[in-house]
Amino acid sequence: MELNFLDEITESRLFRYASRIENTKIETLAVTFYVMMLMLHILRFEDDTWAREYVAKTLQYNEFTTFRSSASDMHNVIAVITDQGSYEFAGGSNAAIGIPLLGLKRYMRDIQYQRPEKRLLDNSLFLDLESNLKLRDSQLRQFRRTVMYWKISSKTQKRTLTMRLSHILSQLGQTNDMLQQFKKVLRV
Repeated sequence: MELNFLDEITESRLFRYASRIENTKIETLAVTFYVMMLMLHILRFEDDTWAREYVAKTLQYNEFTTFRSSASDMHNVIAVITDQGSYEFAGGSNAAIGIPLLGLKRYMRDIQYQRPEKRLLDNSLFLDLESNLKLRDSQLRQFRRTVMYWKISSKTQKRTLTMRLSHILSQLGQTNDMLQQFKKVLRV
């Protein structure tokens, strides 16, 4: 029995309740969000319809002001990172970690309304995300480079990257509503 898209994301899978966040480090959420953004960029080209619907669900509440159990996992991760003061994290919060919301919303609306890819703006957003999320992992930088040139990447590069992105979330113990579709579409 196959569920349709909206049934699958009616409740987010990463955190059904805000109280589950207390067992997670803010740095883990930052990496999780960045990997989800890389996956979304790939899905933009591999399954455009799903990506548009997911972004619409993520932007449904216009602002990322609070955790909502009915929102997408990406919405909730953004809300938690941008409003760290409202949550208790394992290891405490980190005010230096943030998300450039204007650029992020522009990027998501471009996907939602099927606007052509703006590689320079998109690459700038991902660089800003790396900086604002305080990501120093060179492997994530390499992933970004491959994802930004997804259309011209070789099949081997694509296959390796998709497996590694899935593996990172598995290592972090983070399964989310996007990962299922990512694995299905890219046969990971």
